Amino acid sequence: MPTIHLPDGLRRYAGGTASFEVPGHTVAEALAAAFAAHPALRVRLVTESGRVHRHLAVFRNEAELGRDHLAEETLAPGDRLTFLEAIGGG
Repeated sequence: MPTIHLPDGLRRYAGGTASFEVPGHTVAEALAAAFAAHPALRVRLVTESGRVHRHLAVFRNEAELGRDHLAEETLAPGDRLTFLEAIGGG
């Protein structure tokens, strides 16, 4: 199963856990399973239309995923789906 990894600021919405396994062969399926287990994550990770918030970067293992077809990106057993919060500054 893929694993979802969350940054410190989002862990409280998943019961304080840094990472957890979810079933799914696509990002959409993995997120659906994550939201079923941790409903408070939904509004923190995706918009009302289901797109990942702009302030989050999403990685499959070490590769950043593009936003255009993110939901359809495939996941393999053992893949790590990581969400990172963007840091602004000047």
